[in-house]
Amino acid sequence: MSGLDRMEGVIREALCGLRESPSANSSAAFDRIQRLLSSSGAETHSVDAVYDGVLRQSTELLADDFEALGCCVDLLKRALLRHLPSFAQLGRIDAWCEVTVREHKEASLAAPAA
Repeated sequence: MSGLDRMEGVIREALCGLRESPSANSSAAFDRIQRLLSSSGAETHSVDAVYDGVLRQSTELLADDFEALGCCVDLLKRALLRHLPSFAQLGRIDAWCEVTVREHKEASLAAPAA
């Protein structure tokens, strides 16, 4: 198993935990992502790869779970305080947040009232 496969597996495990129980698993998910970022060292491309993996997999795994996505955004904010990505990566994170919020806003407006 390559390093990239292991990284993707850790990210998937962390985000699946958020999906199962967002509030209960947010600290565990953050700890897993934090360890990945710490092991990336100061290499910007390695840090960016972790953030890219989180964005990609959260879109796949959490797209229909607003609470879990909220926890994922919180995880990203906490991680960004400790591990700075490249400026390009910050732009990708910002764009992901904007698209995610817009899509959920549109979905909630389109959903029939209960």
